[in-house]
Amino acid sequence: MKQYQIELRKARDLVLTFHKRLCNVRVLDPACGSGNFLYVTLEHLKRLEGEVLNALEEYGISRTGLSAQTDLDVASERAISVEAQTVDPHQLLGIELNPRAAEIAEVVLWIGYLQWHFRTRGDVNPPQPVIRDFRNIENRDAVLAYERMEYVTDERGVPVTRWDGNTMKKSPVTGEDIPDDSARVPLERYVSPRKAVWPQADFVVGNPPFIGASSMRRALGDGYVEALRSTWTDVPESADFVMYWWHHAAVLAQHGAIERFGFITTNSIRQTFNRRVIESALNPPTPKPQPPYAPPPGDAVAVNFSELQKHVRGDSVAIPFGSRPIAPLSLVFAIPDHPWVDSADGAAVRIAMTVAARRASTGELRAVTSELDGDKDEVAVTLQSRRGIIHADLSTGADVTSARALRANEGISCPGLKLHGAGFIVTSDQAQLLGLGAIAGLERYIRPYRNGRDLRQAA
Repeated sequence: MKQYQIELRKARDLVLTFHKRLCNVRVLDPACGSGNFLYVTLEHLKRLEGEVLNALEEYGISRTGLSAQTDLDVASERAISVEAQTVDPHQLLGIELNPRAAEIAEVVLWIGYLQWHFRTRGDVNPPQPVIRDFRNIENRDAVLAYERMEYVTDERGVPVTRWDGNTMKKSPVTGEDIPDDSARVPLERYVSPRKAVWPQADFVVGNPPFIGASSMRRALGDGYVEALRSTWTDVPESADFVMYWWHHAAVLAQHGAIERFGFITTNSIRQTFNRRVIESALNPPTPKPQPPYAPPPGDAVAVNFSELQKHVRGDSVAIPFGSRPIAPLSLVFAIPDHPWVDSADGAAVRIAMTVAARRASTGELRAVTSELDGDKDEVAVTLQSRRGIIHADLSTGADVTSARALRANEGISCPGLKLHGAGFIVTSDQAQLLGLGAIAGLERYIRPYRNGRDLRQAA
């Protein structure tokens, strides 16, 4: 009987330890908007806490409301005190540029918390004060910090302007929409730009802005994009805006500062210009040892988060090889192509979902096999799942992205003439207007052109 009581107490202590961990875990959404992702996260944490509290009751530990009660210890028949802890909004962290959305996000979290409390606890009032200012939602830029923003002026001190990137007008010639050059905004300059620092967290989730690399200047302005790219030199300039979030989270995970992260991005994350960011996270360069430091045994590494953040934002901080090893990441979950309705304008887009963790190996890859339109812009999808090592192009099996050209084939074949579009193709009449047949030597530059389709149609 004594052994049974010992094992029972061990099991109870294990559940108590898990509950303490649950009440201290921190989840960050660095593009939180009005708090939808954080609200869903809070619901899942509270649901899991409910299961934990039910298990504790089976071990003789009861709770009324949000305060802990004292029950008889089944192992030693003495009273025990359970720390009064519960999952609450202070664990949900957010960064949001829009001040109104940031305020809404904090309110949304408290509404969700109180709804859950009264739904599960009935008329029992929550502890006082009911609402507290945890300052867990920050109103600022999540990827770029700077001292100030100022407007660019010419030699006369007049502000230099550009097209606002949005306003269109009808062309008097074609009737099509063209940029309205009269709609202008001032050019901006960002002084002392640097990488933004994120609050310390255990997990990172989010749905960062869907802005492609080719649209960033129009949407964000030349000054912002130049400051962003000059600061984040480790992110390719051809990468979409969302990849700055992905890369920042990857660096933190590689150093063990967060456990894992997951983002919703556009499905172009699989393409070469974005895939480079993922490849660098999955296969980071091996740093050279710096004496007198040496790699520690295993993966038990204590990370100084504040110092690491200085390194992430580009400060001159030495990170010894042995104290903060860069570990490769693995994709533990991915959906390469999924239908989505953009909350900004309601447009139907295709998105990808990726979750990465440190020192994992295989992951779960889900592919959409069928789609059925439903009511209220909803789409019912059927997913097929497979497990394996998920590569940077969000595929399993052979890693075709790592294929290299055979040296044995060098110099024995030619891809031929590749125009990549019809911009350089002219008709016979246009060629004559350009001077073909009249200007000596022009026949060397304007030549007959045929492609495979022409040959196939002629046959």
